[in-house]
Amino acid sequence: MQWKVNIPDRTATHESGLVVRFSPVPDTPGAWDGKADAPIPASLPINASLLARMMREAGDAFSSALKKGKQP
Repeated sequence: MQWKVNIPDRTATHESGLVVRFSPVPDTPGAWDGKADAPIPASLPINASLLARMMREAGDAFSSALKKGKQP
């Protein structure tokens, strides 16, 4: 699955249209918390395990982009 990361906007966008926004975790330096923008795209089945996997993928893609680029 393809993810497009925008570091300045702190987002990871999936080819399905799912957008995950990241914010720093205040009490854990270097950690990020991701939240899916609502609404979830209609093209995605509402399935907890699928969404959990996609959130992990978004986090991995965002972390990888941060390592390759400059951190916000």
